Amino acid sequence: MFRKEVWRHFDYWLFGAVLLLSVFGIIMIRSAVAGNEELAGAVQSQATYVGLGIVIILIATTIDYRLLASLSRWLYILAIVLLIGINLIGQEAFGSTRWFQVGGINIQPSELSKIVMVLVLANYFSQTSAQSKNLRWIFLSFLLTGGMVIWILSLIHISEPTRPY
Repeated sequence: MFRKEVWRHFDYWLFGAVLLLSVFGIIMIRSAVAGNEELAGAVQSQATYVGLGIVIILIATTIDYRLLASLSRWLYILAIVLLIGINLIGQEAFGSTRWFQVGGINIQPSELSKIVMVLVLANYFSQTSAQSKNLRWIFLSFLLTGGMVIWILSLIHISEPTRPY
């Protein structure tokens, strides 16, 4: 399940760049909200999210990609179920239904679906690498993508634009 030699091939430069950009982002948020007591919690919450993201990066690095490939079909089904669920019970904001609220955390299934699509398509392309690349092969990859894109697009509610007069 977990790779033994993960740190030998770990990209320390990329991880350092992510850390540097994250710290820079926190500093920019802090300077933007300086003196505003109402927004002071934004810096703390962003720092918490950066810390959580770094932990997730380190955990994800240790997971063997073959395990993710074997789970890609189930993750695809789960992502579609979440997208259907958000159509039924999701919260609407800014003209679309995007979030589930679980406890104090808002979860946006369409963002998780992007990661799942990368895994699903990578698994599909690796499994069909020996096949000829014809229109059927392309159509099946579009079909996999379209199965998720349809549900993401259904989250957008098109409304009449408001007129300023």
